[in-house]
Amino acid sequence: MLTSRGSKRMLHRLLAPLLAVLCLGACQRTLVPAPTIYTTGGPNPFAEVAPEFRSSTVEILYITDRARKDRDDGSPWYGYGRSPELAYGTCQVHLGRDASWEDLVAASTSGKGHQHFPLSIGEVKELGRFPSSVRRYTRDESGNLVEIQATQEERLRLRDEFSAHLRQRLSRTDRKDVYIFVHGFKNKFEHPMYVMAQLWHYMGREGVPVVYTWPAGSGGGLFGYTHDRESGEFTIYHLKNTIEGIAQCGEVERIHIISHSRGTDVASSALRELNIKYLAKGLVPSRELKLATVILAAPDLDLEVASQRISAEQLGLIADHVTLYVSPTDRAISLSDILFKSGVRLGRMRYADIPENVRKNMELTAAHVQIVDVVAKTSGAGHSYFYNHPGALSDVIWLLRDGVAPGTNGCRPLVQVGPGYWELRDDYCKAAATAAAR
Repeated sequence: MLTSRGSKRMLHRLLAPLLAVLCLGACQRTLVPAPTIYTTGGPNPFAEVAPEFRSSTVEILYITDRARKDRDDGSPWYGYGRSPELAYGTCQVHLGRDASWEDLVAASTSGKGHQHFPLSIGEVKELGRFPSSVRRYTRDESGNLVEIQATQEERLRLRDEFSAHLRQRLSRTDRKDVYIFVHGFKNKFEHPMYVMAQLWHYMGREGVPVVYTWPAGSGGGLFGYTHDRESGEFTIYHLKNTIEGIAQCGEVERIHIISHSRGTDVASSALRELNIKYLAKGLVPSRELKLATVILAAPDLDLEVASQRISAEQLGLIADHVTLYVSPTDRAISLSDILFKSGVRLGRMRYADIPENVRKNMELTAAHVQIVDVVAKTSGAGHSYFYNHPGALSDVIWLLRDGVAPGTNGCRPLVQVGPGYWELRDDYCKAAATAAAR
């Protein structure tokens, strides 16, 4: 009979290969293939890029509750430790080694040569910090809770400093949108920077790209996964404050949240709490938070838990559009099937897996809640398809940048399976090429 320690060692050995594939997409170190809509004669989005952004270097605004762990030269860096404070700053990402703008555009529109553009991190600057608690309360003589004046003044001052940085960045773009990326398990500080830099680049470099990076990346194996899972619980409070803080900036018109893998649980948990807060006040959450789009890509969530949140708790109303990207060939999500003994994880679901009561609700919410089932052939572990598959990336761009609904005038050529449920098939790239050329 195995001892408890022996059982843990055996479980670790069994799960190690599956855990390893969870980070394959995060470790992408060269430019991903160009989206289909650019490689087939469609409009060139880079022709409209502002002159100051015509560079192979992308600057990301980051917000993090990772503990700071500076480099040997003293420059800012962040590990997987948890910080009670929120720090924010800028991080440069180089798309190619001393690449010219012309060469980068050629690779980004031809579908050729992208592998010759290695990704690397440039200068990182920390611009400011928020205290461990943004609000502190006491009771007045009547027993009512009131915010302590000194902490209120400090909170508002720090909020205004952050807003000033955000306004400065917004002033450089005609589109007053903010795109927030929330990463998944085993991602170190630099990994989500690579993803967001490429997404923003391929979207035509409009709006402000933001990475919300939480204390993941503690290591591989079962214990690394469980540590990151609890770090995901730790960060929910900070993510809520981040979303509200950005929404309170008057110059921001729309906010889009893109979450991936374990980050979908982090994002949906934060949004769930914000949804409850604003509904209890009789307010419209999407309006108060300026949320235009929420994407849950390769969601590492239990299907029944997610169904409860979206249907019973009306989480689908948190934004104008909520879109889930799932794939039956996502091998990484199978890890969670084993760990949590869930019948089906949301990231690997099929239409037949959806409970009947949820299907009925989807008929009512199909206008603003959609599920895109990526049945097209994907690469690697099939976990990062939302940005490294040319068809899926095209679909994400049409959704985020243009707000296009599935099947609209030939754009987003998805195949409808049921109300609010669409498939992205192998012929999507060909159909997208036809639509882009119109």
